[in-house]
Amino acid sequence: MPEPYSSQHNAYLAQYKETGSKNLIGITRELTARRKNGEIFPIELSVTEVVLGERIFFSGFVRDISVRKETENQLALEKTRFQSVIGNMPLGNQL
Repeated sequence: MPEPYSSQHNAYLAQYKETGSKNLIGITRELTARRKNGEIFPIELSVTEVVLGERIFFSGFVRDISVRKETENQLALEKTRFQSVIGNMPLGNQL
């Protein structure tokens, strides 16, 4: 996880351990990650807690959402193009 997300993530977990405040525990959020080759890509991250006796563990689920984000961007472009075409059409004859 690249900065600033890595430091923020670690700070959230430390805050949780100190205060018990579950700001991000159980919430899915979007951020970016770094592949081994250095490429930055969008992900969804969900962190849950697992309590075993008096010990607390965290489990993180990461999902690559590159395809979804690309599709959303394409749809936004198509919407803009469609709105432009409609906006530039003459109204025609009014009956």
